[in-house]
Amino acid sequence: MFSTIPELAVEQSRTAILTAQTLPRALQQWHKTEAQIWAKIVLLHGTARYEVQGSADNIEAQQLSPAVVGIIVPLQYHRILPAADAQLQIIFYRETYASAAV
Repeated sequence: MFSTIPELAVEQSRTAILTAQTLPRALQQWHKTEAQIWAKIVLLHGTARYEVQGSADNIEAQQLSPAVVGIIVPLQYHRILPAADAQLQIIFYRETYASAAV
């Protein structure tokens, strides 16, 4: 899994603070971002399981917490499974042409 957003990616938007009750169901099911769109999953409280479909449909999982941020890579299938006490925010970034060439 990636650990950082590309340096020259620019913040595009961010969600409101979401909880296990308000996180859209679509984000808890397999989905992907568009080309050139990265994101950070930032836990403000509690935990969440972040799953990514790797090559050959292998599932890679990461336990997110306030100390561990999840990085969403463009076009990679993923889902977010929040614990009951989770509070999180998703921050979206768009790659600039300069960062896409790196």
